[in-house]
Amino acid sequence: MGEDVQWFRSMDYGFIDPTVTLWWAILPDGALHVKREQRRQFCTIEQLAKEIKAQTRELRIPRVRYTVADKFSMGERANQEDALGETRAETFRSHGVPVVTTNQASEQASLSTKER
Repeated sequence: MGEDVQWFRSMDYGFIDPTVTLWWAILPDGALHVKREQRRQFCTIEQLAKEIKAQTRELRIPRVRYTVADKFSMGERANQEDALGETRAETFRSHGVPVVTTNQASEQASLSTKER
């Protein structure tokens, strides 16, 4: 794929249930293409971040604009002032996989990406 393609990843985090990561290409005409799907189970965030970065290098993707995940699987807090420790999203970020979160539940997101 050419240099005019933009890339992002989407992720549904799980430990018992598998973590699923998709590598998406936004083509010049606006179409979306899934280049790779990865499923991992019983992995720490540190292990997942290492694998995600390795897969991105293997795919020869020069730059991933962002990785998106739903805020529920990333452990986003309702009240930042009362929270201690870091969220899963913060742990991914600290291991080199910046994650932005959405308000959409992963079940809703998966329904909107199915082929029609």
